[in-house]
Amino acid sequence: MATDQNTMVAVSSQLELMQQNLAEQVRIYQHLLEIAEQKQRVLMENNLSELERLVKTEELLVMEAGKLETQRGQLQLKIARELGVESQALTLTRLRESLGDPAEALQQTGEQLFKVVTAINQLNQQNLSLIEHSLQYLDFTVHLLTQVGNNSSVYGQKGSEVLSPGQERARIFDKKA
Repeated sequence: MATDQNTMVAVSSQLELMQQNLAEQVRIYQHLLEIAEQKQRVLMENNLSELERLVKTEELLVMEAGKLETQRGQLQLKIARELGVESQALTLTRLRESLGDPAEALQQTGEQLFKVVTAINQLNQQNLSLIEHSLQYLDFTVHLLTQVGNNSSVYGQKGSEVLSPGQERARIFDKKA
């Protein structure tokens, strides 16, 4: 990786833009983390209107984060060209190793971003588990409601229900529901 004086000047402004980009991504992802925490609370409270509002806000933030990530990728390409390396090989660690102090803050911000994204992923997994448990409970409830018998049941000698020929158990809901 070439790191002469001219390269350092050209890369310096790109590093500053990259730092601003990553700092803005950290801000957005911290907001997304707060939303994930709020979603967990409203899922437990079964507050669907609040959940819908949070999801809409989350969608807007994810779109904004996507735009920033595209910009970050473009900055990475420019920096890689200036340094004469492949953009895929240009990591924050490699930048810090090659450029020293100018890239130190960039790596710290990148590590902060990684921690926030990891926390979001963990919360999203917990929220997914809550949703899956709710769906299982709903399936169980629907199954119970479609299997409710009528009050005119007759029981045989062994205590099991005996239906007359052609008689079916009464159901509250059609099985197709």
